[in-house]
Amino acid sequence: MKSNLQLQQRVAEALSWEPSVDASHIGVAASDGVVTLTGQVPSFVERLEAERVAKRVAGVKAIANDLEVRLPGSSARTDTDIAAAAIRVLEWDAQVPHQNLKIRVSNGWLTLEGKAQWQFCSECAV
Repeated sequence: MKSNLQLQQRVAEALSWEPSVDASHIGVAASDGVVTLTGQVPSFVERLEAERVAKRVAGVKAIANDLEVRLPGSSARTDTDIAAAAIRVLEWDAQVPHQNLKIRVSNGWLTLEGKAQWQFCSECAV
């Protein structure tokens, strides 16, 4: 088993080699196989990609993704903007029973609530 310092270094190295992640603003801590990512990234995609990269490192048992997403100035969206965009996207997809869905947005996180008649409809909504 790798020591905490070795695991921390391996994850930090993996992040620095990943071209889709700017590791310069990501902090890594490790304790007994639990890796914590801290800092700021410019998009949710980069946040998820950093987590994916960290999970691939041997010895990582769990990830605590505490990365904060700070969208560039003109890209920032309010919860209202996100909710309105989600409604439009769901209405445009014929396989999604948008009439049965409720959307909740809080601090940029979108949650869909409701029921779908078929499993594939539920999967399309996600």
